[in-house]
Amino acid sequence: MACYSLQAMVGSRFHWRRLHLDLAEVNEKYGARFDAKYDNVGSQRDKEKHTRLRAMMAAGYSKKEVENFEELIDENIASLITLVNRYALESKPMDFRRKAQFSTLDVISSVAYDSPIGYLATDSDLYEYLENMEAILPVFAIRCSPIGFGKIMGVAKQIVGERFGPKKKVNRGMLGSFISHGLNQGGAQSGSLLQIMDGSDTTVTAIRVTFLYIITNLQILAKIRAEIAAKNPSSPATNAEAQPFTYLQAAIKEGLRIWPPLCGLMAQKVPPDGDLINGKFIPGGCQIGSCGFGIFRSKEI
Repeated sequence: MACYSLQAMVGSRFHWRRLHLDLAEVNEKYGARFDAKYDNVGSQRDKEKHTRLRAMMAAGYSKKEVENFEELIDENIASLITLVNRYALESKPMDFRRKAQFSTLDVISSVAYDSPIGYLATDSDLYEYLENMEAILPVFAIRCSPIGFGKIMGVAKQIVGERFGPKKKVNRGMLGSFISHGLNQGGAQSGSLLQIMDGSDTTVTAIRVTFLYIITNLQILAKIRAEIAAKNPSSPATNAEAQPFTYLQAAIKEGLRIWPPLCGLMAQKVPPDGDLINGKFIPGGCQIGSCGFGIFRSKEI
């Protein structure tokens, strides 16, 4: 037995068993999936099946097969800037917390489906998705619901369905990449829903917290504004333009460190024969998780 690091413990090539959304027998007993028939990378606990599922989705998530990836993001950032400016010109108060989430939902859906759902364009909580998700988490809405998560499931089913059949649409987005690597219709629908639910929420958490820490510290805010003004980037700034902004990049990374957007335990199940962690024997069958807040705030690391 070897002494594994945290990276090794969660790595796909090691033999620890994954315990994701279902945590243990929940998936078998209650079907903790978006669709009872299909698993996604968050609900699949069988290691071999999980590895195959990840392989089918890897190219899409790595951006290698997504056309105009940065342009899709920039278009939605520009829409957010336009919306913020409109509120400013009209001297109207604005809930940035909510507008930021509109932006991440539109970004994720643009990358996944080639076009945004339309939260920024309508400046509204379409289908009452956010209101319902905030009210019912961690219990998901009923599939047939005309609002909330049920409605988003219907939208995803329709969009994914257009990529299959005799008159299927072919695209070079993330969804197209998943399908081209063998993901079936049900798997594509479930995987894209996971993108929207998990991707938009974690991203907006990082944006909200980082913005909060920046705008509540006038010294840091002044330094960032001065750095941006000195370099005069385009609006929105491209990734290439933003990389040399050393102080801004440090502020972003510090925001991610001080408040990790994904802070679940991400539990793994110890192999039947047990294992060693930092020289200590852990019996087989134990559930081992990691605390992101503790790790990133540790002075020993």
